[in-house]
Amino acid sequence: MNYDNPYRNEICTNKLREYRHSLNLRQTDMAAIMGFEVIDRICHWERGRAVPGLINLIRLCVLFNAQPRDLYPELYAQIQKEIEHNRLTNNFPS
Repeated sequence: MNYDNPYRNEICTNKLREYRHSLNLRQTDMAAIMGFEVIDRICHWERGRAVPGLINLIRLCVLFNAQPRDLYPELYAQIQKEIEHNRLTNNFPS
């Protein structure tokens, strides 16, 4: 299956920085808690230049006691609209 990610080149806004600040964590603290030696991933995620993979997304959810839709509300809403559109287009029940 050849899956083209339509979000690959978009800036992915998120709430990671706000959640990190709510716990009074620095990027270095967050990186250490997540098992990273450097903060580059954290920085790229917070700036929306990259998105975490599944395992790291789950780590973020556990760390912040949040759901993916809380951390990435705009992306969640966009995907939710896509799914609904595809359901209607293909006559699947919602």
